[in-house]
Amino acid sequence: MADSRYLNPYTDFDITNAMNDAEMKGFGKGKEIGLEEGIAQGIAEGIAEGAQSEKLDTAKRMRTKGFDVQTIADLTQLPISEIEKL
Repeated sequence: MADSRYLNPYTDFDITNAMNDAEMKGFGKGKEIGLEEGIAQGIAEGIAEGAQSEKLDTAKRMRTKGFDVQTIADLTQLPISEIEKL
């Protein structure tokens, strides 16, 4: 006979009831909010990366046209060290 001090996870714990309880306590709402925040953060990061990429492309074109590094830095707001790498 099994010692009554130990719980059997297969018979003494009802996972369905636990999940339902968690859902009622806001688990579903938390998932929804987390997903929305994750999507918003991803969009913001994508926009920032796109803007940075466009600045670098503009700086490259300006360098090939003979603009001086300081003017490129002033117009693109890129650091001179980044422009010099192009």
